[in-house]
Amino acid sequence: MVLMVFNGTVMRGQPAHGNLDGTTFLEVVRTASVYRLYSIGDRYPAMLRDDSKGAAIDAELYEVPDAVWPRIRNYEPAGLYRGAVELDDGRVLEGMLGEPALVEYPGVVEITKFGGWCAYLAARQ
Repeated sequence: MVLMVFNGTVMRGQPAHGNLDGTTFLEVVRTASVYRLYSIGDRYPAMLRDDSKGAAIDAELYEVPDAVWPRIRNYEPAGLYRGAVELDDGRVLEGMLGEPALVEYPGVVEITKFGGWCAYLAARQ
């Protein structure tokens, strides 16, 4: 069992939330103010650490059984990986992050100013 932070398409109300079947939602969280968030072709977000230009990003915390993790991992797009995510309350937990090269492709837009994936999607409508 691992505690994991998610900040994109698997969050509650998002289209891929079913991939978290078998997990337990614990709480809404915010990251420490050290991340930048990017929209990858408006299909999913990628969060990268940037200590000098980062901001806090809205996310959700889940308890993920070991048996469920492979299904989640297999759904995640190339360029995302499981790594340490620092929360605004000082906890450091597992979460999904983006590889730096991922944000260099055409169609990538920085969306940090929205504070999260859901807020970005809401602003687009």
